[in-house]
Amino acid sequence: MNIYLRLWAYVKPYRRFMAPFFILNLVAIFFNIFQFTLIIPLLNFLFSSDTQEMQKYAATPEFSLSGSYFKELFYHMIYNFKATNPMYALYFLAGMIVVSVIFANLFRYLAQRCLLNARTLLVKRLREALFEKINKLHLGYFTKEHKGDLLSRLNSDVYAIEGVASNSIEVIFKEPYMLIGYFIALFAISTKLTLFTLIVIPISALGIAFITKKLKKEAAEVQASMGRMLTMIDETLASMRIIRAFNATKFMVDRFSKENDNYRNASAQGFKRRELAPAFSEASGVLVVACILVFGGSLVLQENGLQASAFITFIAIFSQVIRPAKAIVVAIANIQQGKPAGERILEVLDRKVEIEDAPDAIEMPAFHSTIEFKNVSFSYEERPVLKNVSFTIKKGEKIALVGPSGVGKSTIADLIPRFYEATSGNVMIDGKDV
Repeated sequence: MNIYLRLWAYVKPYRRFMAPFFILNLVAIFFNIFQFTLIIPLLNFLFSSDTQEMQKYAATPEFSLSGSYFKELFYHMIYNFKATNPMYALYFLAGMIVVSVIFANLFRYLAQRCLLNARTLLVKRLREALFEKINKLHLGYFTKEHKGDLLSRLNSDVYAIEGVASNSIEVIFKEPYMLIGYFIALFAISTKLTLFTLIVIPISALGIAFITKKLKKEAAEVQASMGRMLTMIDETLASMRIIRAFNATKFMVDRFSKENDNYRNASAQGFKRRELAPAFSEASGVLVVACILVFGGSLVLQENGLQASAFITFIAIFSQVIRPAKAIVVAIANIQQGKPAGERILEVLDRKVEIEDAPDAIEMPAFHSTIEFKNVSFSYEERPVLKNVSFTIKKGEKIALVGPSGVGKSTIADLIPRFYEATSGNVMIDGKDV
């Protein structure tokens, strides 16, 4: 998660997006759970013949800031409706369910809008940061890195991070709280049955953890292969005359096809594992529900045991637990798959800018008289190119740099505008060291 925390720093200040997203999700979770809790009064009051149970809510409850007060008040309202006309109680409960569903989806939509703003801002700032960093890097970097690979980082990797970063936010600020809310409701219905589900669920989590662990390796190969393919395309388009002149079309096509096969195989492996995770999660969820049906059914059959209406509501709420749990599994899988893309982006952003202006640097005025090299030496990493080179060129003079390839002719021309930093010595323009 450290990679994503660093990437999310580009969306600061977080409070513009995270606070509304978190609050709106909490409200959506409340209405989502509330609609399922309405099943109990619907079954008890409309289809139960136990009049003694109904008479408990005939009197208006005394006010108190507690959950039991609001529960008793709600049941009292239903009792009054049913005492007047049972159909009124049915209309009331149906209307409450519809309102709860509408509000749950409305607040969920508003939360996603907040997240969408954060996602688009992240992509914008990441691309700008990458483009700015690439423009500041010295020319030697571009001799070692392929243009296609840089294009892949600017496009494919940033695009991959867009979705994965939002997944990481949902894993932190949405799905866990939805699970907590569901389990609070489950504990309120039956502590014994909920504890049983907590024993069964971890068994299915072990298989999912093994699957998601394998995703990172395939994702790294997919991103690297895409970079190599873009490099081949760029080289082919830039060298089309040479390829045709040497009749190398078949060679280039075969080379590209081989790399394309590598990309396809890596993508297929990652896709299979990514799709296996939610499928395994759903299948294990059904197995857990079957175990709950057996154990919960035995509690209902016991004398003074769990009410049938409470058990049905428990099953309905638990069926919703599978969705956020599955979302967390998919998000973790996507996070593992997107991690190599984040590493490739940060690799460029963390690269040191080797040529920077000194704090006391002055602006170079127009060129007037001479360009002078004083004992200039230069090396490409460990390979020396220039050694103690000294000469002076006056304004208006025409000189020729003659020599075989690799002796430093282009390097001398690149040192004057400071495309590279001299290893030692001075490059002077009008007596000022550049």
